[in-house]
Amino acid sequence: MTREPSAGRRGDGALWPRTQAHIDLAKHGMNNWKPFDFEQHNAEVGSIEADNADAMTANRSADSPTIQAIARRMRDWVGRAWSRSPTKAAFTVLGGFYRDHPDSRARYGGRAAGLADYMTEAMRAFAETRLI
Repeated sequence: MTREPSAGRRGDGALWPRTQAHIDLAKHGMNNWKPFDFEQHNAEVGSIEADNADAMTANRSADSPTIQAIARRMRDWVGRAWSRSPTKAAFTVLGGFYRDHPDSRARYGGRAAGLADYMTEAMRAFAETRLI
């Protein structure tokens, strides 16, 4: 039996069931959002991504106070989507999803080469030191 990884797609291109379940749960938490809520949410993640890209380009380490402040914003952003704050494990796995999922890699790579890996490391460092 193939063990389901923390994130990503199976060989046939479909999402692993656990990954899809997490995505579905997050979407369910947004059922009552208004268009303005989505606009704000998308604007915030755009700002987080841009700030991460700028910090990466400036060679800031993923565990620097500047990056950890951005990772905190990411944690808060995720918490709003999930209707609960992510745990250490969940935030770390989500970072791995951003690194491993082709759509996420393309999104972040479109901002700056290497950004998916950088954000994953920043999220891991934040989770290790600030989440339970």
